[in-house]
Amino acid sequence: MQWWALLPLIIFVVWLLIDQKTSIIKIALVTLVVAVIEAIIWWKMPVLALGGVFWEGVMVAFDILVIVFGAIFFLELLKKYRVMESLATYLNNFSDDRRIQVILLGWFLEAFLEGIAGFGTPAIVVGPMLLVLGLSPLQAMIIALLGNGVPVPFGAAGTPIRVGLARVSHVDLLNLGKITARFNMVGVIVPVMMLWVAVTREKNRVKLFWEKVPMALWAGFLFTGMSYLVSFLGIELPSILGSVLALVLFLVTVKGNREDEDRKAILPLKQVIIPYAVLITLMLLGNFLGWSINPGWIFLIAAVFSNIYFKGKIKEWKIFLKKAGQSSWPAFVLIVVMASLVGVLRKSGMMAMISRLFTNRFLPQLAPWVGAVGSFVTGSATVSNLMFGEAIYQAAREMKMDPVIVLAWLLVGGGAGNMIAIADAVAAKAIVGGKESLREIIVKILPYCVIYLGLCSVLTLVFFRG
Repeated sequence: MQWWALLPLIIFVVWLLIDQKTSIIKIALVTLVVAVIEAIIWWKMPVLALGGVFWEGVMVAFDILVIVFGAIFFLELLKKYRVMESLATYLNNFSDDRRIQVILLGWFLEAFLEGIAGFGTPAIVVGPMLLVLGLSPLQAMIIALLGNGVPVPFGAAGTPIRVGLARVSHVDLLNLGKITARFNMVGVIVPVMMLWVAVTREKNRVKLFWEKVPMALWAGFLFTGMSYLVSFLGIELPSILGSVLALVLFLVTVKGNREDEDRKAILPLKQVIIPYAVLITLMLLGNFLGWSINPGWIFLIAAVFSNIYFKGKIKEWKIFLKKAGQSSWPAFVLIVVMASLVGVLRKSGMMAMISRLFTNRFLPQLAPWVGAVGSFVTGSATVSNLMFGEAIYQAAREMKMDPVIVLAWLLVGGGAGNMIAIADAVAAKAIVGGKESLREIIVKILPYCVIYLGLCSVLTLVFFRG
């Protein structure tokens, strides 16, 4: 009975793994059709209940549509005025040591971009920047994808929690965010992994690696620590504000060394900082005043302000709007389908049966791996949470465990799985290039992901209080 309830998800996962040509939206649609047929025929779900399920799916997806649209609009505007290009120049001018540059771009900048936009944007933006440093395409892709993990639980202004767990009732999202940020400090090891990848082609790589291990650990501690402190302000800010605060502390406490002449940035530092400062200030103000506002609207307000500040022309917005629409529409459709799928599983009783598969005393240790598998297959921690969040929640309650703690480990694992997410790897390879196949890229990153998840499982024994 339990495996019969799991049939739609099995079809979805297996099809995604064996067929890399069919889009995830098409696979999700077929899976939804299978789930609906099974729910009506086998589980006797009333047909009229489907209308309510689909409408709920649209409402959940609209939330994410506004976030992604606003974030991409904001980023495209900053690209137009070369704000991001100037930001990368200022970071690289701090030091000509490639090891430090990799941490600045692959760790701090990616974390910030993940906090703003998510959905594979950081790896796509930072990957080409890493190539400029003299890294090989494979090195650039591995580092970019590794950086696309730790900030993910709070990516796109908290979307994996805000939208991914929207179906899970009776959960205090602020408290969940604080616990997730605390557990997410396991990510302190990721900059060390980046450092190892950055020196792999060097003859004296072991010496070069160990020289900067303390620096890498410090970078990891700064971001995860600042993210934890910021998590008390809301789920939208840990990756955005946390990365900014951590970067400032890193630049102050780590000695930069540049022998070559600094590259001249296109914009003054003040003009680079102002758009981001406005965005963060608006988000902080919204949380302080208790406004329940979708972060996407804040992105749009910050974009309008930035356009005025840079004296942009309104007619240029057509390009920004087009690109934002092209990027956000597929995410909207996918979330509609996946949220509807989860709704069908829940209303029909299948979700309750699926949760029994997770009902065992090893649930906290399994939760990170479940989240990782979901992100790996779907390419999104948000979709992974939509798929497994409620089942994990119900299983935890059945086992008399604290469901918030188990969900927090699910979120952390979802971030780890994003490092090897098929969709993100495909996008990164398309931008960065290289002769390696998609399979080779994932195999190269997989050991780092497994180490990360293994450490998560070990730490559940320390942190878990069920």
